[in-house]
Amino acid sequence: MGAVKVAATRARTDQRHLVVTFHERAERVRRHLRGQGAAPTGPLWVLYHGAVTPDGAASIEVALSFTGHAEPGEGTVVRLEGAHTRAVCRVLCRGCFPPRIMGAYAAVDRWLDARGAQPCGVFREVYPAT
Repeated sequence: MGAVKVAATRARTDQRHLVVTFHERAERVRRHLRGQGAAPTGPLWVLYHGAVTPDGAASIEVALSFTGHAEPGEGTVVRLEGAHTRAVCRVLCRGCFPPRIMGAYAAVDRWLDARGAQPCGVFREVYPAT
């Protein structure tokens, strides 16, 4: 994947509040971009900066690529997501909830191990549909 501009915001959440939190943060980023005349493009990303579990909260980052110009503000940062290669496991909607989704993470780990590759960033989930 080539480099792309993103607008992103972080939140701390546990597993019980995860879906509500990332939807709220995604809408916050969309409002921020629209308010500045920029347009979201591509899928929604949720990056995990720690383990979100039923017993503990961790930081997540919700990011959207965009076209146009936008400045940071209102808890939203604007940054360049560097070019990278992704190891992807496609998951249907019914498999996007714990504990089922953990199989996707395990599949990516196995793929990396089989190739002697190491992840260079945090795990992310990419949601191509709204």
